[in-house]
Amino acid sequence: MSAAERGPGPGAGGGGPGGGPAAEPGGGGRKARGRPRLTESDRARRRLESRKKYDVRRVYLGEAHGPWVDLRRRSGWSDAKLAAYLLGLERGQRAGRRGPPSLSPQEALGAAP
Repeated sequence: MSAAERGPGPGAGGGGPGGGPAAEPGGGGRKARGRPRLTESDRARRRLESRKKYDVRRVYLGEAHGPWVDLRRRSGWSDAKLAAYLLGLERGQRAGRRGPPSLSPQEALGAAP
């Protein structure tokens, strides 16, 4: 960008205090640059859209929080490992196993027994 395109340099007037007339009367000095600001409703809509991807993966335990904490404490597993184990048990039951599940933690996690 050349000096002519940039406009007058600092101290050459153009809106500052004591530097001559402002670029836009009553405009506050500087001209807005870049993207225009979003309205409040647009910001709220974008915020909701961005949270959707996280809400899909979120699990609400509700009343099952106590049993979940108890299982974690007894097994010593992380949340991720316990979740994978329980999902493996459910998958096994859906596949036709009725009654008590008999998967080991390693089988539920996909590892060799």
